[in-house]
Amino acid sequence: MELFGFSTNNYKGRELDFISLNCEDSILKNKEVRQAINYAIDKNKINSSVFSNNYYVSSFPIDYGNYLYEKESSSNYNKEKAKEVLENAGWEYRYGYWRKTENYTTKYLNLNLIVDNSNETRVKVAELIEEQLEDIGINVSLYKVSNSSYKNYLTNKNYDMIITGVNNGYSPDLTYFLGEDNIANYENTEITNLLNEINNISDTNVLKEKYDRIIEIYEDEVPYICLYRNKNKVIHSIRLTGEIKPNNYTVYYNFENWYRQ
Repeated sequence: MELFGFSTNNYKGRELDFISLNCEDSILKNKEVRQAINYAIDKNKINSSVFSNNYYVSSFPIDYGNYLYEKESSSNYNKEKAKEVLENAGWEYRYGYWRKTENYTTKYLNLNLIVDNSNETRVKVAELIEEQLEDIGINVSLYKVSNSSYKNYLTNKNYDMIITGVNNGYSPDLTYFLGEDNIANYENTEITNLLNEINNISDTNVLKEKYDRIIEIYEDEVPYICLYRNKNKVIHSIRLTGEIKPNNYTVYYNFENWYRQ
């Protein structure tokens, strides 16, 4: 699309790539394991290694810049914290494995990670994540599957972890991630109630309070690990002048003050 020498793609917000963690899995149903995985993933390294720092690191499904999510997205990478969380939850690292014994049964921290082999970029990301998790002793089996198999894994939710993505624009709607029958099999009664309440709230201050609570629960329970968003590039003719200040919602912000020399 070109307007007054201004070029842009059809602007619909940024695509978010993330890891969905199956919260019904016998290992991943423990939030401490999900927390440890989050701490073990170095998103900044992924951004630099795969995208040459041309993407934004992401921490939450709502895009940064939305008044409902005013935190600066960042990486929580901390290997020692990841190990500490596991140890505090009763996991013990011995002979190259994390293990935990409950009711005379020993569990081992072995997980699979699914990625679509036709998406070369996500395969590179998955390989880095495998390396980072194994660096703290979490054993990962990486499955690079065909697109049809990938869709089956995603639809049937028969995975431990899967890398996927969605273009959710700037809408604050979180039902895809946290609503009924979400892809992480995540359930939280308080979040369900909050999502229902939000539908009937028009007061922006009250709405902000509700979302703040959702964000607080999400950061503690980690049903997903948001990774990165693409950057929208703006290119315009040097003849176009005025207050050209595109923001997160539209590249045409302040359009009435643009003009061509």
